[in-house]
Amino acid sequence: MTLEIKEGDTWTEIGTSTTGENGRVEGFDIETEVATYRLAFDLSNYADLGETPFFPEIDVIFQVQDADREHHVPVLVSPFGYSTYLGN
Repeated sequence: MTLEIKEGDTWTEIGTSTTGENGRVEGFDIETEVATYRLAFDLSNYADLGETPFFPEIDVIFQVQDADREHHVPVLVSPFGYSTYLGN
């Protein structure tokens, strides 16, 4: 997965990571700022889904309005769908 920040009309990559055994990313070691971000997930080789996923890529775009708050963005995936939300 990659984490990008929006700068004007372009996206700039600021971090990459893979999920661990627990399906989570521990963080990107960045200084969060008030901005618009995009998490880009590549699911094309996600063998745990049991079949080729209908959504091989997922982009989650969100805005950070409080840079002091920790942002946890879970993405729940199945072969034919996904959901996401701001976690705690």
